[in-house]
Amino acid sequence: MKMIFSKLQLSGRHHGSRHQVGSWCGLLGVLFVFLVSACNPKKAPASISPEELAANEAFAHQVKSFCSSCHGFTTPDSLPRGAWAEKVKLMYGITAGGSTVDISKAPDMQKLIAFFESNAPEALPPIKSTANSGPGSLKIDSTRVQLHREHVFPAISQVDVHRFRNESGSVPRVVFCDMINGFVGTVEFDLSTGSNHIEQLVRARHPAHVEMVDLDKDGLLDILVSDLGTANPSDALAGSLEFFRKLPNGKYDQQTLIKGVGRVSEARSADFDGDGDLDIICAIFGWRKVGGIIYLENEAALGEAPRFKRHVIDPRAGAINLPICDIDGDGRLDFIALISQQHEFIYAYLNRGPGRFEPHLLYRAPHSNWGSVELKLVDLDKDGDLDLLYTHGDTLDDEIPKPYHGVSWLENLGSLEFLEHPLTNLYGAYAASAGDLDGDGDLDIAISAFLPYVGEDQPALK
Repeated sequence: MKMIFSKLQLSGRHHGSRHQVGSWCGLLGVLFVFLVSACNPKKAPASISPEELAANEAFAHQVKSFCSSCHGFTTPDSLPRGAWAEKVKLMYGITAGGSTVDISKAPDMQKLIAFFESNAPEALPPIKSTANSGPGSLKIDSTRVQLHREHVFPAISQVDVHRFRNESGSVPRVVFCDMINGFVGTVEFDLSTGSNHIEQLVRARHPAHVEMVDLDKDGLLDILVSDLGTANPSDALAGSLEFFRKLPNGKYDQQTLIKGVGRVSEARSADFDGDGDLDIICAIFGWRKVGGIIYLENEAALGEAPRFKRHVIDPRAGAINLPICDIDGDGRLDFIALISQQHEFIYAYLNRGPGRFEPHLLYRAPHSNWGSVELKLVDLDKDGDLDLLYTHGDTLDDEIPKPYHGVSWLENLGSLEFLEHPLTNLYGAYAASAGDLDGDGDLDIAISAFLPYVGEDQPALK
């Protein structure tokens, strides 16, 4: 297994807001670990009285109680010292402004800031990559695609390959979303001449993800567009899910399936209830306080235009990817969800009948600065089941490259158990894809990095 790395200097994905923050309750939670250690009488300075030790231990237990229902404890060494004051203040604001956590039980903020600053390093250590250089470089020919006129810069939020029918059969095209400029289109390459042809399919406000699917089953390929609604991070209810129904004349009729929600990051279709039509699962990333996962159950009769009933599956912000599979082997389609932001979880949502999905935790990140950005299903070890290729390298929350960011393989052990194998660390890791790039029969992994705010003096670019 080999890896290829490239560093992107323009926006390669849409979630500039994916992980702007980590949950402050995760920051609080670690306090229990460190304060209990500090309260060990064998290690405590002689000047600390038994009363002070008791008070510190009580404070540590307050923190543990307050944060025990959240996620992995966030250790002070996950951020440099200078970042903690802003981070903690931000988390207090999020909790006070919309979290289900009772802010009245929160520890003193200034005391908390002082603790994290006193235990954090001045700077994070350099990255320790686990990728081998391999036998040599893999030669890759590149072709430049000019999407817009000069000085109009794109922000490509998604690329995929889809086969389109034409008079001579079908041809592969790259489908892409330009989140900034609202452009959803395709690129067809002529490898014999090195030329390419760009075609605009539809326009949306800020498209994050597109799925090419015959949603109404009339034989024509429709387009399902997940629209963030705003290019910049926001909790505004500006997101929408747009259905572009293809007409016999080749044009598209736009219908809004969801509106007035947080920023919509991804939607995928499948027949979840086994009635012969296509339903939709929708990830609403939102930002800090707004988001969720919505299931749209198609209630239309066969032959009718799609008509959906909405079910809220999960109310949390930060949902990104929703790959679909029968993960428990019961014959019904389930879906996997990567939930980022302050949560940093991977859940399987098990199909328990029409409109009902049971959450099952597959993976909990070590702490809230883990930076989850992407999840893909792939049988990486070729043992017949689906594993998870998990990328965590978001730096847009605090613009700090982190040495623990990278890519992991979550090996499927069966019975909904997954074992993490870190594949490599990489500053700003943002997307990973598996494929046999060198034709030797096994799967290689190509990884891209996204570091738009990192200066040339940073170790991430050296």
